[in-house]
Amino acid sequence: MSTPVPANTTTRQLPLGVALTCPHCGSRAHIRTSKLVTEIYRDAWALCTCCGFKGRAHVAWDAEVNPSLMPNARVSLPRIEYREAIEQFFADTQDGKPQQDLFLSSG
Repeated sequence: MSTPVPANTTTRQLPLGVALTCPHCGSRAHIRTSKLVTEIYRDAWALCTCCGFKGRAHVAWDAEVNPSLMPNARVSLPRIEYREAIEQFFADTQDGKPQQDLFLSSG
C-alpha cells in the first residue's frame, strides 16, 4: 500500500541525465524520483547503475547569487556574492581544487 503524497508536494520522474555519485562505488546513481517538500527542499531517490545501491538524498537551496525575475513571496534566501561563495566553497578543500562532485553531469 502506498502512502499518499500531501497536497503541497509534487512527485516526478526525472530524466536519466540527472545523477549523483554513489557513496559506495563512485559510479553514477541516477535520480529516479523526487518529491518537492517545500519550495526550497526536495527529497530524491537514486539508484546506482553499477552496484545496485538505492538511497535517498536531500537537496536544498540555501542562498541566491542572482534574484529571480519571477520571485516567489514564500521564498526568502540570503543573497551571497558569487566570487565570495566560490572562494569559500573551495577553501574547504586541501589543494584548492574541487573533490569528486556529488552531482555528475549528463555527458
